[in-house]
Amino acid sequence: MYLDPAKLKFIGFGRGQAFYNYFTPNYSFQIRNIRFLDALPPRIVFVPAAPLSRLTEIARTSKKLNVLLLGDSITDFAGASNYAAYSGNQLKKKWGIEVNVVNAGIAGHSARSGHIVLPRALRSMPNPDMVCIFYGANDCKSCVPATGYDADAFGAHLEALIDKVRYATEGKADIVLLSGVSRVAGGNKVSNGVVEQIAKIVPEVCKKKQATFCDSLSSFLPLPAGEKRRYYRDTIHLTAQGHLFLGNLLYEILDAHLQKARL
Repeated sequence: MYLDPAKLKFIGFGRGQAFYNYFTPNYSFQIRNIRFLDALPPRIVFVPAAPLSRLTEIARTSKKLNVLLLGDSITDFAGASNYAAYSGNQLKKKWGIEVNVVNAGIAGHSARSGHIVLPRALRSMPNPDMVCIFYGANDCKSCVPATGYDADAFGAHLEALIDKVRYATEGKADIVLLSGVSRVAGGNKVSNGVVEQIAKIVPEVCKKKQATFCDSLSSFLPLPAGEKRRYYRDTIHLTAQGHLFLGNLLYEILDAHLQKARL
């Protein structure tokens, strides 16, 4: 699904220092003309043999797993203490797999921004074995009648991003989609329901694109208020304990896959 250009009411460009190495506020630019072109899909569509097939290969051979994270401020603010790093600690302990993580999350980003940051992220990690995609916290804020943005549009961006990752990695990288975490409010950290509006499309995208689904949202929603207060540092960002909980969710999926492969 693609948005009708005739319905667009506002177009924004960039996020200042988020897209560039240096931020120069003394300079500005103007856009004189805008032309809409039909988006061309990647020339080759790489389809994996099976979800997490690269993880299986790594576990049987090199024991070194390179993981690239794409996401928003939930990923960005965690730095080196992110959910994938916690999963990696457990993979090393049980399976002897050394996990190297590059965190390419950028605060304020959405699935649409993922297309922009991907080339830079792949320069930091040219040959990832696994790419974790974790968006939704900012995408949900665009779901208002004036934009026409909805779950289907969110899903279309995720599908296109998966295609770009596979094209850039020649289909060698496993792809994991996380369904996000809810935006919460109040002392009991009750969800306001906005992330859920678009996250419902994520399992469909995973099925269509043969990606691995980590249903983080459904795991965070029923948590008792006390746990939520420990896991959230504000209305959306996670504490170190929150990332540990998220890392355990991811590890359970990876561990179950390796056990099923009977390594």
